[in-house]
Amino acid sequence: MRVGIVVFNKLNKTILLVKNKKDMYEIPNGKLMRNEQIESVALRIANGELKLDISENILGNIFSTLHGDKYYWIEIEKMLDSSSDPEIFKDWLPIERIFNISLEQQELKNEIIVYLYRLSYLKTQKIVVSINSENNIIKDVILSDFKNKYSEIPIINDDYSEKLFNSEMFLTLDNPRKLTESVIDVLKQRSGQLKKLNSPVVILGEGYKLLRAKFKVFMKLSNFSEVLLKKELAYLDSMSKQWINFLEIDSLILDNKAIVEDRSSLHLLRKELEIKTWFIVLKVQNSQQKFDKFIDEILLSAIEKLSAFEAQSLSTTIYGVTGLSESGKSSLSHYVDSKFSIWNIKFRSFIEISKGIIGNSESSIVDTFAIYYFIIFLRYNYYKKEIWLDSVYSKNFHESLKKFFLDKYKLVYLDVSQNTRLNRSEDSVDDFFAKDNKKILRGVEELKNQASFVVDNERDILQTKSFISNILEKRFTKKLKTKTIDELGVAQYIREVLNSIYGFIMKNYGEQCMLFSFVGSIASETFIDNWSDIDILLILKNKKDIDFLVLRNFISNLPIHVGFNIFDTIDIEKNNVDIKNSIVLYKIQNQKIFPQFITETIFMKEILLNDIIQNEEVAKNEILLQLNQILIEGDFGNIRKIFKLCLIVYIADLLMRGIITTSYQEIVHNLSKIDYDLAQFLDQLSSNPLHMNEADIQTLIQRTIRYAR
Repeated sequence: MRVGIVVFNKLNKTILLVKNKKDMYEIPNGKLMRNEQIESVALRIANGELKLDISENILGNIFSTLHGDKYYWIEIEKMLDSSSDPEIFKDWLPIERIFNISLEQQELKNEIIVYLYRLSYLKTQKIVVSINSENNIIKDVILSDFKNKYSEIPIINDDYSEKLFNSEMFLTLDNPRKLTESVIDVLKQRSGQLKKLNSPVVILGEGYKLLRAKFKVFMKLSNFSEVLLKKELAYLDSMSKQWINFLEIDSLILDNKAIVEDRSSLHLLRKELEIKTWFIVLKVQNSQQKFDKFIDEILLSAIEKLSAFEAQSLSTTIYGVTGLSESGKSSLSHYVDSKFSIWNIKFRSFIEISKGIIGNSESSIVDTFAIYYFIIFLRYNYYKKEIWLDSVYSKNFHESLKKFFLDKYKLVYLDVSQNTRLNRSEDSVDDFFAKDNKKILRGVEELKNQASFVVDNERDILQTKSFISNILEKRFTKKLKTKTIDELGVAQYIREVLNSIYGFIMKNYGEQCMLFSFVGSIASETFIDNWSDIDILLILKNKKDIDFLVLRNFISNLPIHVGFNIFDTIDIEKNNVDIKNSIVLYKIQNQKIFPQFITETIFMKEILLNDIIQNEEVAKNEILLQLNQILIEGDFGNIRKIFKLCLIVYIADLLMRGIITTSYQEIVHNLSKIDYDLAQFLDQLSSNPLHMNEADIQTLIQRTIRYAR
């Protein structure tokens, strides 16, 4: 932990800063040593290092950072010279200059500015609150609620970046100065609008900081050199100064993973909560008390809408466990974690994170932000299909989970009599009833009637485990049809190769084999000579029994390239199957692909289309990034690979429309109903892929990116 001092000289309205080794301004600070009081550190810095000669009683307001550092506000009123100490170069800066400098502790800059306004040392400049948000949901909530309740404060909400940073500009940009001048023109127009407004406070839909960050990334994606990038940024900054003649406070920056320049100063929820900072500014301008409550209202409204939006794209099933004291929640959660490799998540950790960010606010705000953090956690761990949540501690929490996760949320209620729970408890009788009553007051007992599953956990733990196993396993039981190699519509010489592969696998791994299926162009019967591969999905009892060297030697002697996708029953049980092969399994389960061999004892969970759609969307976006990079670099050499990547984008898009395609013909046929010209172009390429050239591939990438957007 560090402790610092913000020293303000009332005599000449200056603030004391020092230069660090990086030649950057910072607020004087030092490390808190063991057994040292924070006031002692502040005095040590003020008197020992800076020779200010102050007493403890003038230590004022405390500013805090995300990392827990503390900074005291100190006011003095006397003339001081710069330090003669060669190791410390200190500057007394006029307070107006703080708007235009970068601080090492940048996150404190707005708080200091706001505090100066509250003390009436800053009066003359217009305050512009810029809602620098890439997330239109929370941005629209903020602006809408603000407009309804504070109509006297004007709002400028022109979506500048949509006009500047678009695909047309990206594909045609050959001169970066053109883009730089466009940004400057926007700032010039905006400055003119602001000057016409008499209000001391203006709400702005998008600020300079975000425009500059987007400009930087746009330049990088356009493959301009670092030297040119720095030159243009310097030009932009120098030319923009004359048009940024007001105090602009960044109130809200969130979810800008692609464009954030300084992660440490743009902490996600910190910036969401900096809305509190500019409401303090508004309090200075409007001496009314109604703002405090509105802060909480607007935070809840915005974060709930944001959480609902983020949760829509999740495919994870959440099993929440609940029950009264000593009903066996922890024991059952441990069993689920060890038996099924389903993550057992303690929600308490998200509550602690929420409290650490927003402090001791009302419980509803803490809960709402904790759920938001939980949703972000699930987004980052999207590959986990099931989560066990321990525990659902109140009726309100249960209803929030239902609201955000809909049918993806299942509540498991453990039903145990009071006497049994009391016998299990290691607490005193009084403590037991105190805990129980607390849960009853929170509505936990009422959740029995709302639960998806009510588990009798009174006596037999084996019975309880069996019940939970039946819930979680969701076995796929439908008997599947197979198709022999002779039934596949391929040429005779290919059929001979297929028989050779199938015979090799059955001879060497027949007892281990759970499923064998030709997939891809063989299954869809669209194999093209000298272009297509033979793709195989193989599921074994244990893939460790495969001698991959022998398999590789066998494949290398075949006249056609062969690709194996090999999994075992552990992979299937634990969902360790990539998106592409999950789609193949879904098609096998729904008889869009017919395997050549499958045992009746194979364990497979039922694969749901919604799960596939969500995962396919992730895959599609990743592929679009690859295609964009290929376009920027101009590397079109691997025609076959790029063509396949483009096809996956179309397959994914059609799947998200509820259309399952397994062949070129199906893609073209279904695509023609959406974009006829594109379908015709794709048909021409796929009908004779061997004659595709780099110009064709470049055009295909461009049309694919435009289609996906």
